[in-house]
Amino acid sequence: MKTLFLSIVLSITQIIVGQSAIPNYLLLQNKNNSLKLITNRFKANKTQSINENDYGTLQEKNYFNNKENQEIKNKYKHPNPDYTTYFFFPTGYNLPKHSVFYQNHMIGINSIHYAISDYFTIGGGIELISSIIISTFSEQTTLVGYIKPRFSFKLNKQLHIGTGVTLISTNRTFEYNNKKSHFIPLINAVITYGNKDKNISIGGLFGNLPDYDHTYSIVGSGMLRVSNRVILLSENYLTIYQPEENYDIDKAKKNSENLLSFIEGLRIVGKKFGFDLGVILNNEFETIKIRYPFIGFSYRFK
Repeated sequence: MKTLFLSIVLSITQIIVGQSAIPNYLLLQNKNNSLKLITNRFKANKTQSINENDYGTLQEKNYFNNKENQEIKNKYKHPNPDYTTYFFFPTGYNLPKHSVFYQNHMIGINSIHYAISDYFTIGGGIELISSIIISTFSEQTTLVGYIKPRFSFKLNKQLHIGTGVTLISTNRTFEYNNKKSHFIPLINAVITYGNKDKNISIGGLFGNLPDYDHTYSIVGSGMLRVSNRVILLSENYLTIYQPEENYDIDKAKKNSENLLSFIEGLRIVGKKFGFDLGVILNNEFETIKIRYPFIGFSYRFK
């Protein structure tokens, strides 16, 4: 009976206005078994249908274009422009296909990322600070660059996984197991639970660093959007070092201890950009203290 009554009311309204646009209309939605009224515009010649099992829901595609629908449904004025990373460590989300993304960390680390598909992104960049400092205060010129291919997959609406490799290259020579190399490989994997505004992640980082056979990190991260402009960020590392056998024994003993590191702060976002502010803490000298400030910037071109 309710379905019939709603159909009659909508039909009479459509006949009265003819083909002209109605300036305001009532969109009926089922929310907690009640009818919710929303005012907006639609064209009278659009058809409407009412689900027999959910009479309070009209087909929104008949009344909204994509943009209008998103503006009404979305809690915020614009989506999160940087949901693929916390501070340094990635989430399980990937960039949409053909997206171009710029990132800057600590002023000197600059990178560009391009999404070849919804599942695969290739990125790369250079690190300028160490290059400038080493070149200025020593006779050696150092250029640090890296490439970063990455895969991400959606398991369900709330669960995403990702894995990637960061291959750091420099003209300096390092030794791994008595073999010389100009590359530092880092492999990461992460699983993320939640949406693009509120999520938590657990991941791992494995690689070879100079003077160490292997380095392992367990990483726990989180993101919480508290307003249209502000997102809280947390990124936490437990790092385990394994020094090389021929490394200085005193240094090896000191550096083989586990290192706890934390980056805590926030991200100020606009429609296409994010500006990160935070602090880096660790227990490098046996007590956890604030060591450095963190700043970052990101921009989504498309």
